[in-house]
Amino acid sequence: MKRYLVLAVLASIAISWTVFAEDRPMAGRAEQQTKPTERQNIELAHQQLELKAQSDEVAFQQKMRELQLEKQRIEIEKQRAAIQPMPGQPPRPGMQPPSGGPWGGHGCPMSRHCARGIAFLMTLCFMLHILLAIWVYQDIRKRNTGSGIWIVITLLAGLFGAALYALVRIGDKPSA
Repeated sequence: MKRYLVLAVLASIAISWTVFAEDRPMAGRAEQQTKPTERQNIELAHQQLELKAQSDEVAFQQKMRELQLEKQRIEIEKQRAAIQPMPGQPPRPGMQPPSGGPWGGHGCPMSRHCARGIAFLMTLCFMLHILLAIWVYQDIRKRNTGSGIWIVITLLAGLFGAALYALVRIGDKPSA
C-alpha cells in the first residue's frame, strides 16, 4: 500500500506539475498578448503627443508670421502717414502735399518755381529763334541774295545758325 500511496503522490505531483506547467505558459502567453497591446497603446499615445507638439509648433510659427506681417504693415502705414496725410486730414506743418504733373511732383516746395523758370527760358529761346529767323529773312530780301534754307537753319540751330549765316554773308560782296 505504501507503494500505491507513493505512486499516487507521485502521480498527483506529476499531474499538478503538468497542469501547472501548462497554466504557466498560458499565463505567459496572455501576458505577452496584453503587453504588446499596452506597449502599442503607449507608443500610440507617444505618437499622438508628438503630433500634437508638431501641430502646436506649426500653429505657433504661423502666428509669429502673422504678427511679423502685422508689424510690417503698421510700419508701412506710419511711413505712409509721415509722407502723405490720410484723406480728410489737414497736411502737417512744414509738409507740402506732393503736386502732380511732369515738373517735379515729388513734394519739393520749389518745384513749381523751377517749372515756371524752365517754361520761361524755353519760351525765351523759342522767341530768340523766331527773331533770328526774321532777321535772316529780312537780310536775304534786302540783299536780294541767298536762299530760304538759311531761314530753316536759323530756326533749327538758333544763334549758331544765324552766326553761320553772318559768316557766309561777310564773304559775299554786297550787291548794288
